[in-house]
Amino acid sequence: MKSEVLQGYPSFKVCAFCCNWYNPSNDGIEPGSAPRKWRFDTSKESKCLKRNIQTRANRTCSNFISKFKHPKN
Repeated sequence: MKSEVLQGYPSFKVCAFCCNWYNPSNDGIEPGSAPRKWRFDTSKESKCLKRNIQTRANRTCSNFISKFKHPKN
């Protein structure tokens, strides 16, 4: 099942868009129907590098760091 969220809103903070969620090909996400909207496959599973467990794309946690905005060094 696909779900669509708006980048920058709390509903955007799911594993599918987190840089700790190991999915190098990003095959679980795709652009949505409008600018800043993204669609993700809620059934997709990948490993969380922070927690070291398999998690579904629609999970959330306090370790979320967006794939789209990287911290400045």
